[in-house]
Amino acid sequence: MNLYSELTDSLPDLFWDSKYELGLEGYYDMVGRALDTKQRIETLNSKMDYAQEIAEVLRVQLSEKHSGRLEWIIIALIALEVGFEVRQEVKEWRRERTGEVAW
Repeated sequence: MNLYSELTDSLPDLFWDSKYELGLEGYYDMVGRALDTKQRIETLNSKMDYAQEIAEVLRVQLSEKHSGRLEWIIIALIALEVGFEVRQEVKEWRRERTGEVAW
């Protein structure tokens, strides 16, 4: 959600589509100034930008945490595969030493 838009600064269609000139444009401007809508929209936009930055930082942090976990899983799987290969080589070496026939 972001309020950087022409919609918040422009007049509602009521003022332009009316058959009768109601003279409401001046009231609209006065109410906008009295309620500080421009300042409030700027404040809201800055808070929304800050919240978006925090969300982005959290997303990146979670992504990196997940990537780190996957890297450790891959390392463990490679180590396991190396262990099985070493075990197989030791079995073959023992068979060759004892003179057994490998199946």
